[in-house]
Amino acid sequence: MTIPKFLALAALMASATASCAQNTPENAGQRAPLNPHLQHRIGMNLSSNVDYSSQFAFADLWRSARPWTPDNSHLNWPTTEDGTLVPPPGKVLDHYLLTDLRGWYPAGKYVITWQGEGEVEARKFNVKREISRGPGRLEIEIEPSNNALVVTIARSNPDNPIRDLHVWMPGTEDLKSVWNPAFLERLKGFEALRFMDFGEANNSTLQKWSERPKPSDARWNNHGVPLEIQIELANTLETDAWFCVPHLADDDYVREMARLIKANLKPEAKAYIELSNEIWNGMFAQSRYAEKRGVELGLDANGFTAKLNWQARRSKEIFAIFDEVFGAERENRVVRVLAGQAGNPWVAGQLLSFENAGKSADAIAIAPYFGHWFGDAANTEKVLAGGLDGLFEGLSRDVDGENLNLIKAHAKLARDNGLELIAYEGGQHLSGTGGAENNDKLTSLFHRANTDARMKELYFRHHENWVKNGGGLYAAFAFVAIPSKWGSWGTLRYLDEPLETAPKFAALREILDAQKGQTAK
Repeated sequence: MTIPKFLALAALMASATASCAQNTPENAGQRAPLNPHLQHRIGMNLSSNVDYSSQFAFADLWRSARPWTPDNSHLNWPTTEDGTLVPPPGKVLDHYLLTDLRGWYPAGKYVITWQGEGEVEARKFNVKREISRGPGRLEIEIEPSNNALVVTIARSNPDNPIRDLHVWMPGTEDLKSVWNPAFLERLKGFEALRFMDFGEANNSTLQKWSERPKPSDARWNNHGVPLEIQIELANTLETDAWFCVPHLADDDYVREMARLIKANLKPEAKAYIELSNEIWNGMFAQSRYAEKRGVELGLDANGFTAKLNWQARRSKEIFAIFDEVFGAERENRVVRVLAGQAGNPWVAGQLLSFENAGKSADAIAIAPYFGHWFGDAANTEKVLAGGLDGLFEGLSRDVDGENLNLIKAHAKLARDNGLELIAYEGGQHLSGTGGAENNDKLTSLFHRANTDARMKELYFRHHENWVKNGGGLYAAFAFVAIPSKWGSWGTLRYLDEPLETAPKFAALREILDAQKGQTAK
């Protein structure tokens, strides 16, 4: 089955109609109050917990530190119980933090603490000065820059090695919570958290329950943030939780995962359960694995269809395990998700029909992004010629055109099968592809569009189209992320970014806060 043909770029970039006039800079922000009947549940995708992320979920930066040495000799070094490497005499171990963040992180006093005997150093150009040093403790003053902080284990006594190392952000050392307070504050009000990137679902190698990341690990970026910590966040914020089951996970893994969620997620919260992420998307290992297994099992001779059929079958098996573990509580506590491809409604239809998988699900999920064709390398010259005004005219046509049509098509599929339509991701999709990612002018244009006031208006209209046509929970992508040539995926570029330069986040907050009579912040 071929992917449906999209609107031609020329049509998208044509002159805006009168109905698009509300998106001009002069009257941006003068829109009518949000229609209370159009308010809907909005969730958020969390970004990966890595050293180059400006999300800063944890008070302790060590949770996202990158292990690094000049060679691979560390592969044979001993480790402490929490997984910290012990460098032998004459060797050092460098860990990178705050990498390539353009200075978008707090200035002030950072405190490094540890147990054991040895030497710990902090260096790089953002370390303004060493404030104090003592046994198991180093205080430094950091002046934000684009240079990384490097924390070095310069010496570690093998009989009492360096371990339990922490790098506390300003003012967080004495907190009783693992969470960065600023992170929690900005996430307040979102009604579901999707842990796809936070749990590193893409290209996962996890198969056995014993292999999973654990809260006792020194860092929480090896196979993702532990499931226990994901659950703790959902409980702390009193929100629903969306979990992605690793595509290689065996039945025992799935069963133990279900038991952990049942025992620890607050009973009033719903657990959304999805097999991996974007099985249809060939750029991911889970897609290639699904195709291989689907063909091996004789699910279809066509590789693309075979991978979808494997996704449908394995999803049914996973749902059955959750049904068994939750028992009578399943209906009120678990939402079983089959995720399709927004640009191709046939995908969701195939998933629903193969072995009647739709009968075992509660929701169809898609990622109703708008504007992705502007990043196609074949369209670069036309997009650049149109500038910001032309780009927003085209985006406006897409939101009320092809994007809306695809939402309607999936809404009909959901209705016909008695299921809910939800969004696993969504928002603008201005990202260069096919070589266009290397065009600096195009990247600059896309970055400027993402901070333009007109983007807020487009988000309002896109979400109104979504809910008017049957869309339910919408998990925006993504919370906080540094823009790059690969896209501006963050609704915030940095955690404390003001709403004035974050129109995507401002729109989502305004929709959410309108329901509670609050003021966006």
